[in-house]
Amino acid sequence: MAHARIKLAPRACDVLDEQQQKHAVQVGREILSNVARHAHATEVRVSTEERDDHFLLVVEDDGVGFDPSTVTRGYGLTNVDARAKELGGVLEISACHPKGTRHVLRIPVSRRRESNPWVRRYASCLWTITKSSARAGRRIPES
Repeated sequence: MAHARIKLAPRACDVLDEQQQKHAVQVGREILSNVARHAHATEVRVSTEERDDHFLLVVEDDGVGFDPSTVTRGYGLTNVDARAKELGGVLEISACHPKGTRHVLRIPVSRRRESNPWVRRYASCLWTITKSSARAGRRIPES
């Protein structure tokens, strides 16, 4: 059984325009899908924040982990990298110690936007991923 801890900073999400938000949602969905299918995690932590003129989406798990430099990249990680580059950003994948994986989507931003309705949609998409994971036999309840 995996538990999800979600910490979304609404003001951090406000710095993204609508197109950036759509890409960030899709990146988060793909990462969570990969965690549900491959990581065998008992806990997943998702957070957003604004730091040093960047929007950060961080997904950490305590699963089996993998070496990003040696894994064969399928369509999912390839698409995630393409989305990050399209945004002028980068997806950093690293091992957590003693186990697990840390994904950080880092998107440069230059100005604060008005309050954004996509924040609620992002949280809804994350919950949809957890529900579909539960149907696949991996329970990731909201915490």
